[in-house]
Amino acid sequence: MNTKSAILWSVIAAAFVGPGTVATAAFAGSEGGITYLIPLLIALLAGYLLMEMAARITLITGQPLGVSVRSAIGNWVAYPLFGGIFLGCAAYEAGNLMGGLAGLRLFGEIPRYWVLPISLVAAAILLAGSTKRIGRILALVVVFMGAMFLFAGLGVVSSGTEVAGDSVYGLRTSTILSLFGTTIVPYNFMLAAGLGPGQSLSAMRNGLGISFLVGGLITLGILLTGTAIENFSDFASLATALETRLGSFGKIMLGLGLFTAGFSSAITAPLAAAIAGQTLFTTGEENKSKWTVNSLNFRLVWGTILGLGTLVALLELKIIPVILATQLVNALLLPFLVVLVLYLGNQSKLLATHTNRIWQNLGGLLIFFYLTYKSTQVILSFLGVTDGFWIGELMIAAALTAFVGREVFGDN
Repeated sequence: MNTKSAILWSVIAAAFVGPGTVATAAFAGSEGGITYLIPLLIALLAGYLLMEMAARITLITGQPLGVSVRSAIGNWVAYPLFGGIFLGCAAYEAGNLMGGLAGLRLFGEIPRYWVLPISLVAAAILLAGSTKRIGRILALVVVFMGAMFLFAGLGVVSSGTEVAGDSVYGLRTSTILSLFGTTIVPYNFMLAAGLGPGQSLSAMRNGLGISFLVGGLITLGILLTGTAIENFSDFASLATALETRLGSFGKIMLGLGLFTAGFSSAITAPLAAAIAGQTLFTTGEENKSKWTVNSLNFRLVWGTILGLGTLVALLELKIIPVILATQLVNALLLPFLVVLVLYLGNQSKLLATHTNRIWQNLGGLLIFFYLTYKSTQVILSFLGVTDGFWIGELMIAAALTAFVGREVFGDN
C-alpha cells in the first residue's frame, strides 16, 4: 500500500465524516452509548463492500461508472440519477457549511455570514482542478479531524463517564438507519469510481479499506464523545458537557473537529456532484473535453452546489433536526442503491472474469435484507403499526430479497 494511494482515498473518509456524521454519531452515543458500535461496524463493512464494487466496475471497464450504468440499463437513466445526486449533494452541502459554522461558533459569537469565506476557501481548493491535489489537502484535514474527535472521545472515557449503554435489543431502529445513512452516502459511489482509474485492484481495495478504517475510528470517537450528554439536541450543549468533564480542552476539540468535518465535506459534496455529471454525460471522445476537471460544465456543477449550499446555510435554520432527518431518508433509499450496484457487479459483459464472487453477492443480499427489514420497521411505525408485527416485517424483507436475488443473478 503506497502513501499516494492512501492520500488519494482519504477523500472518501473526508466525504462521509461530515457534520451529518458528527450529529448522528453524537446522538447515538448519547442515546445508547458504545452499544451502537455493532450497527456502526456493519455499516462500515457494508459501505466498503458496495463501494469496492463501484470502483472495480470503473477499473475493469476503463470507463466512467455512468457509462457502465447507461450501457447496462439505458441512456435514459443518466438524467434521473444525476438529478437525485445533484439534489442530495445540495442538501448535504448546506448541512456541511452550517456544521462548519457551528464549530466556529463554539469559540464565540460568529455571525452567519462567515459561511461566505468558508465557501470561498472551498471554491479555491476546487479550482485547483486536480483530485490528487485535493486529496493531499483533505488527507491533512482528515488526520487533524480524527485526532480531535479521538482525543475528545478518549477523554470522555477516561473521565469515568458511563459509555456501555443498553443491550443491542434496546437500540432504536431509526438511529441505526441514520448511522447507515451517514456512512453509506450515495454520492460517495461516484467519488469512489472517480478516484479509481489508474490504480490496480489491490491498490484500490487497500486505499478504500484504509479510508473506511480511518472514517470508522473518527466516528467511534464521536460516538464516545456523545456519551458525555444524556439528550443530544445541539452542539453547544455537547460542548458544555465536554467542558465540564475535560475542561476547555473538550470544547476546543469539539469545535475544531466539527469545523474540519464541515469544511472537508463542503469540498467533497460539490466534487462528487461534478464527478457524477462527468461520468453520466461523457458519451464518447467527442464530448470528453466538455467534462474535464477544468471544463465549464464540471465547474458549473460544483459551483452551483456550493452556491446553493451557501444560500441555504445563510438562513436561520436549526441544524440538528435537519441533519438527522436527512440521514434517515438517505438510509431508506439505500436498498435501491444496493440493487443497482449488485446488478452492475454481476454483468459479465462489463466485467468479464471480474464479476462479483459468491461471498460478495451473499454479502450484498444480506445488506439488502437488513436495510429492507429496518426500513420496513420505520415505515410501519410511521403508519402507526408499532407492535407485534416483527414476523411480517421479516417476511416482507425476505420476499423482497428473494426477488432481488432472482432478478439480479438470474441471467448471469
